[in-house]
Amino acid sequence: MNECVALQGAKFSSTRKWHPMNVLLTRISVGTGTPYFTCWFCESRDDREHSIFFCRQFEIRESARAMVGDRIKVDNIADLLLGEEGQQRGVMCMLREIMRRKVEEEKRRKELRA
Repeated sequence: MNECVALQGAKFSSTRKWHPMNVLLTRISVGTGTPYFTCWFCESRDDREHSIFFCRQFEIRESARAMVGDRIKVDNIADLLLGEEGQQRGVMCMLREIMRRKVEEEKRRKELRA
């Protein structure tokens, strides 16, 4: 099994399949903290949409695009998550990596302030 789909934790359901979830993906889906702030990586206004679809820091979108066979956009991400296994894996890997890097940066910044 690909490490990108070997996520631990709870699962959310759809009408088609069960998808693996973890704490990082849950943070994307429900959001935490201030809804808008300045992106740590590119100084743009930051929110979930910016992080997932637009921030220049996350080249993982290109790898995910290769797995999915299409550019991941606001208007197709739900269909891709409910699509074929390769599409699901590509989106989930991308989301997990984006959140992992954001959490790492948050920890790094907290350590600098301490």
